[in-house]
Amino acid sequence: LLEAERLSGRHNTLNRSDVDIAVLLDDLVTNFFERDRARIVVRNRAGPAPVRVDGPRVTLLLKNLVGNALRYSPEDSGPVEIEVVRDADMLIVRVSDSGPGMSEDQARGIGEPFYRGDPSRARQTGGTGLGLYLATLVARAHGGTLTLLNPGGPGARFECRIPA
Repeated sequence: LLEAERLSGRHNTLNRSDVDIAVLLDDLVTNFFERDRARIVVRNRAGPAPVRVDGPRVTLLLKNLVGNALRYSPEDSGPVEIEVVRDADMLIVRVSDSGPGMSEDQARGIGEPFYRGDPSRARQTGGTGLGLYLATLVARAHGGTLTLLNPGGPGARFECRIPA
């Protein structure tokens, strides 16, 4: 909640620095998802050029997206995919899973605090409804966006676009 308040306030400050996205992704998986490493596929097509972002906050954004993808995807349903590309001056990160996906109605609540697409699943999957809210705030603080690319489709495919 404190991080959400910091990011949504008028004076949110980012501590931008040159970040090697490959290192950030490797650290993310190692530090937060080591036991699920076999379920995660990373495709870094951004190349070796650094991006100028707030590394800890981008890590928070990705931690929430990957954590949700792992939580909602059955272990035998296929990998969680993280794809990173660079398009001109834009860093584009896509996180895809093979879980149940989100309906168009559920997708409308993305980015709202405490929103859970299916509250009846709270016991099974846990969570507070703050993950996508924080991810949205991090993207916006960077001047970017977070979008669900396939509402109503199988699985969830999120795309984050951040000026690099």
